[in-house]
Amino acid sequence: MKLAVIVGILLLAVGSADAQQKGAAAGTATAIQVLTQSKLEVGDVPGHELAQAVGDDVLKTPDRIAGVPFDGAKVRILKQSDLVNGGAGVVRGYATWEATTGQKLFVIYGYAVPPFLPGKDAAPFEGTFEWLGGTGSLAGVRGNGTMEGEVTRRGETKYRWAGSYEQSSGK
Repeated sequence: MKLAVIVGILLLAVGSADAQQKGAAAGTATAIQVLTQSKLEVGDVPGHELAQAVGDDVLKTPDRIAGVPFDGAKVRILKQSDLVNGGAGVVRGYATWEATTGQKLFVIYGYAVPPFLPGKDAAPFEGTFEWLGGTGSLAGVRGNGTMEGEVTRRGETKYRWAGSYEQSSGK
């Protein structure tokens, strides 16, 4: 009987440790500032341009990622856009999410933008992201998720994201 109780406690402990290594989080983000660093008119088709921009976003989420709160986190982004006719195309980028604790999470993302409708300043988009690790207790975090939102003709975004992660035991 004692052996069964000890084995049961050990199984619970192993299950709890495993549960702490996996998780999910969701939230929203809003661009605070976007600064286009460079643009290139490609010229192969009318309105085709490549652009590179840096910017700052802010996250809003009640969820923690690997125990770290990201509500109010500052996000620094670098994005590259390949767009035609002022908006339709693809955007890819990298971001650093900095929690209020100072810990950072590194992110790669991409999304597709459909053509802007006549008279509209914003278009919806959908994409994916991947968490690539971070600093401190976030070093072993790996995961991915989806994002959707809207982007303005100036490149400013508002979006929702949701993802899941695993954290390696060798933080």
